[in-house]
Amino acid sequence: MASVTIWKHLEIDNRWKCCRAVIGANNKIKPKLVHVNSRTEEHAGGTYYLHWQNGKQIWKKSGTHPAQAMGEAERQQALLNALLFDIPAQTTLGDPSGETIYASIKAYLEAMQSGIAAGTVRWNWQQERCKTGGFANET
Repeated sequence: MASVTIWKHLEIDNRWKCCRAVIGANNKIKPKLVHVNSRTEEHAGGTYYLHWQNGKQIWKKSGTHPAQAMGEAERQQALLNALLFDIPAQTTLGDPSGETIYASIKAYLEAMQSGIAAGTVRWNWQQERCKTGGFANET
């Protein structure tokens, strides 16, 4: 089974290296720590990459934030596990169009963002609550 690992590309002694990120006991990346020549060293900066083998070696840039890299690694590992057991990779909504959940959410957020930018969406839940004297289900 393929395993996704997290690496950090950074400059050490005026040379660019890929070093494996240090994962703590709480299953989170320790942001400033990397494995260099089988030693744990502290290095700030750098970019996270994901690495796995799926018939060939694959490297994917993940960004500079450790939580983002960990989330992407977990999603990629879940995708590889799904492919291993022939499970469909994307879940679709129950509508007949077959639109993915991701596409629906993206379209909704873009519509909301354009409405906010145009000044058409202005709703303050606190003001609304004060007008009605509370939420409908509050007594």
